[in-house]
Amino acid sequence: MAVAFAPAVDLQGVTKVLLEFEECPEVARKMFAAGLSNAVARDGAADAGAARHDFQVRFLVATQNAVRDAHRSAVEKEAAALECAKTAEVELAAQQTVSKEATKVEQEAVVDTQSKASILQETKQQVAKSEREYKKVEEGKARFCKERDQVKQEYEQHSAIADGPLRMLSEGGWEDDEVKDSVIEAVVTHLQSFKADDVLLAAAPSALGTKPASRHPFDTITVECILSAFEAQGKKFTARLAEGEAEERLTLAHALGMWAVADVARDAQQTATGSSDAAAANLEIKAGNAQVEAKKAADKENAVVAIRSQHALAVERVQATQEAVVALERMIANEYKSAETEPAKDVMMEAEPVKDVIMEEAISIQASEPVAVATKMEEDQPAGMASPSLIAGA
Repeated sequence: MAVAFAPAVDLQGVTKVLLEFEECPEVARKMFAAGLSNAVARDGAADAGAARHDFQVRFLVATQNAVRDAHRSAVEKEAAALECAKTAEVELAAQQTVSKEATKVEQEAVVDTQSKASILQETKQQVAKSEREYKKVEEGKARFCKERDQVKQEYEQHSAIADGPLRMLSEGGWEDDEVKDSVIEAVVTHLQSFKADDVLLAAAPSALGTKPASRHPFDTITVECILSAFEAQGKKFTARLAEGEAEERLTLAHALGMWAVADVARDAQQTATGSSDAAAANLEIKAGNAQVEAKKAADKENAVVAIRSQHALAVERVQATQEAVVALERMIANEYKSAETEPAKDVMMEAEPVKDVIMEEAISIQASEPVAVATKMEEDQPAGMASPSLIAGA
């Protein structure tokens, strides 16, 4: 079924294309749009065979060239817009790849940061554990060493009394009774400290307070027992110190080892802290870079949307100009059904009173300042079609 066209619709479409043809001077566009309805009118006849005024023919040729130039310009702009859209889509795809890679790097940095943070937490726990163990060992060492020092101190005191007061008394080397009494008290007190026999304690002051030459057999035996008791006590001290010497070395070595373990743990924590801080700083950089690249991708995506919209408008413009070319040919040939001819004639003849004025103005503009698009169209003028310049010079 053939599509019916209305002259008024064709006129409106062609006029719109002419007015929107930015490459054509504005004054010429307005003249074309204003004079078109009069130019397509025929002198009292609606059939295709009726003659048009010479001005009408020349005006229609210039108008037709302008519409064709508008179509050519629209085609070129659509091609440029399409190429621009393709370029923008390629750039978008490339930027999306960069953005994805930046996001991947950021995720790797997140994993690395979490791993380093976990290691740091483990080292902190290890430090706390090793320090607790070291503190426990150190406390045990302190108790052991205190006990050892007490034994050593008692042994030194024992040796001092044995080598000092006891020897003086056994050899009778005191000078006066005051000195004798003080040293006897020291020896007896020491005998009491290691729980010597009560009989020995009772006989000790008298026996020790007698010069060796004046001692009775009982006194001599008592002094010999005291010397033996001191010697036995000295051996006990020596044995206790000897028995604890190996344990002392082990305890000191254990404490030193635990200190080393804690120190190594502290070093590991310090290293882990540095690694964790570096990973966090790297993550901040990578996250910032990912945001930048994501924004670039979003900007390019928005640009692609805008360019696609521009291309869609360019496509619509191509279609509109193509339809205008056909519509103008239809208007020139008056190819409308008879039922539609009369309304079209009325519309086109509405501007009849100013026909000659508008025609003259358009022709004058064309003659004095040829329309740029019309001149351009002359290069591609179809065979058999008169160019505007030729008509103007007729």
